[in-house]
Amino acid sequence: MSSKKLNLDKVKDDVSVDKIDENNIDFVARFACLMYGVNVAADAAERLGMNPDKNNKWIKPIVFQKYIDERYEDMKFNIKRHLRGEDVETYSW
Repeated sequence: MSSKKLNLDKVKDDVSVDKIDENNIDFVARFACLMYGVNVAADAAERLGMNPDKNNKWIKPIVFQKYIDERYEDMKFNIKRHLRGEDVETYSW
């Protein structure tokens, strides 16, 4: 995996009730979707033999936007559950 890959566990540890309010959940959910999308795309690029640090052909903004739009509601739901102390992720599929 790329050395520049975003550390999602660190971000999850930094998200707490006192640092996020209802108005910021939308932003955090969209940003988390973007982080997941970039990591998935970078992993796929590496599997195809590309070096994500040196080659930017794997970057497809429209695909990232579609991923964010599709995953946003689930991510928002999971963040709200996490803030309530329910750490089990729920998927809609």
